[in-house]
Amino acid sequence: MGKKLAISLFIVAIGASSSMLRAAPNQSLHFNAAAPAGAAAGSDDLRTAIKANGLPPIGSSSIDLVPPTDTAAIVTNKAAQAQCAAAFAASGVLCTVVRFDTFATCNTGPACCDRFIDVPAFAVTASCDKGAGTTGFDLNRPGAATGITAFARPGGVGSVTHYGAENKNIYTGLSSDPGAGTLIQIRPNGITGTIQVQITHNQGGSNPRTASVIVDGTNNDPSESQALHNAIETALEGISPALPVPIVATTHTLDDATGPLTAFGWFKQATHFVEINNMAAAGIQDVRVIVPAGQGLIVEGTDRVTDSVVPTLNEWGIIALVLVLMLCGYVLIRRQKALAATS
Repeated sequence: MGKKLAISLFIVAIGASSSMLRAAPNQSLHFNAAAPAGAAAGSDDLRTAIKANGLPPIGSSSIDLVPPTDTAAIVTNKAAQAQCAAAFAASGVLCTVVRFDTFATCNTGPACCDRFIDVPAFAVTASCDKGAGTTGFDLNRPGAATGITAFARPGGVGSVTHYGAENKNIYTGLSSDPGAGTLIQIRPNGITGTIQVQITHNQGGSNPRTASVIVDGTNNDPSESQALHNAIETALEGISPALPVPIVATTHTLDDATGPLTAFGWFKQATHFVEINNMAAAGIQDVRVIVPAGQGLIVEGTDRVTDSVVPTLNEWGIIALVLVLMLCGYVLIRRQKALAATS
């Protein structure tokens, strides 16, 4: 009986292992605006964070933006440098930085990350993992770009499950090319103006399409947070012109601000936040959120998993599981009848 069960369970394992839920291999952040007037030298103006398979969540230190000299490209370079330095500082994480003008490498410490700032005309990549053959991420900034892409490290099953940024009430716009979902939180801190969520998609027709929500001095947490994020949800689902596959969004409470939905513990600035649930189905390629000066904003791309692979049962696995249960039930009934006959 033990051998039969072992064989049956092996069949179930095959059914499970042949069906996997894989998270997206990469996500991107874009910094399309220059440093705003509200930024000041020496201030905490922006931060980013990455969660890649095989590594802990890695959040950058404060990113200091200086107007008017910091263009969108310089903001991008600073964000890449800070995220790279944070990876070097993370326990057990090994990083190598490559600059693609000379192909020179550096792996001695966070100072290697200065390449993102020192060579803005050429692509720079920081490759971070826990050693040969382990998963992690490649942080790539193309030359003179306003975007940073975090790729899964090659050579294994890996993914970037979460990648996000917080504007620290300073930076006025964040753009995300995420995986399965996008999380957005607006801090209702009494700012008056218009919030725009610009959706770039591949379904044809006008691009981007914009969902707009008005905020004013009455939008203060906690009494207005739910109403504000409900309004963002409604604006996204009613975006005009409508997408062939409509956007599906959900307003969450802080009870949902935990893993695997979010990896960074950022969603504490308000009592609610919004999730765009169906990025792939709606053909959404980029979500850009623009806020009034002084408005708090958090954007996080999420694949709703902590690691890149979650075993599931495919159709054959489910059939095998049912057969195993039937077999176990049959054997149990036979044994019960045999015991009853001898008693």
